[in-house]
Amino acid sequence: MGKLDDLIAQLRNPGENGLPETIYDDITQTYSDESEGWTAKSGEYEEAAKANASEISRLKSLLFDKSMETPVDGGNGSNSDEDEPDTDDADDKFGIDALFKPKD
Repeated sequence: MGKLDDLIAQLRNPGENGLPETIYDDITQTYSDESEGWTAKSGEYEEAAKANASEISRLKSLLFDKSMETPVDGGNGSNSDEDEPDTDDADDKFGIDALFKPKD
């Protein structure tokens, strides 16, 4: 338990001696100290989120650039029509359309 939790527990169960005279000042000071820590931690999280968003954007750009560099023909470096096979079977085996065609 934190110090603030301990002070609140004292308020709920003051015991035989009652509450200390400074209980409300102690709670105020402890809350103030902890809220400063929360604010600082929140700032750290915001900076980390900005850095993560920037890195994600950079990686997306890199992935897009790399996907645009990939040859369309499967990797032999040539995109001309004369290198493509003349059969319809070749189109069925390769390419994104093959993923969506029903199997016979």
